[in-house]
Amino acid sequence: MTARAKVLLIDGSNVVHAVFGFWPETREQQNLAAEDFIAALSDWTDRQTDWDVEVVFDGGTRPLGASRTPPDLRVVFSGHASADDVILERARALRYFQKRVTIVTWDRALAQSAREEEAKVLDPQSLWRAVSSGARLGGWGAK
Repeated sequence: MTARAKVLLIDGSNVVHAVFGFWPETREQQNLAAEDFIAALSDWTDRQTDWDVEVVFDGGTRPLGASRTPPDLRVVFSGHASADDVILERARALRYFQKRVTIVTWDRALAQSAREEEAKVLDPQSLWRAVSSGARLGGWGAK
């Protein structure tokens, strides 16, 4: 991962659910939905020049089938912790290193905690519109 000033932290399971409108019942279906999201995000991240992107999924490590992810995209799993806790801890660490953090989530409690940590919050649909159209995120994370 490069050392860019802006970092996008994505609540993976939450955003996949928001983007696709459902959360599949089986682990296999969940992995397929996550793979589709990561594939689209990989293409989009490849074209971004000012963001490092980290996606945090709940649970243990599992292969998501992404054959190629750009160096500015990192996919992690929360293990026994919640993805929310991992995201907030990462936001604190990044803020310590004077990074501008934007957290993508639909979760109200995580969004409130993110704001308390001086992170910006972006809703999943706004991210997905940018990913789907290839657009840049513009001013998100600028302050």
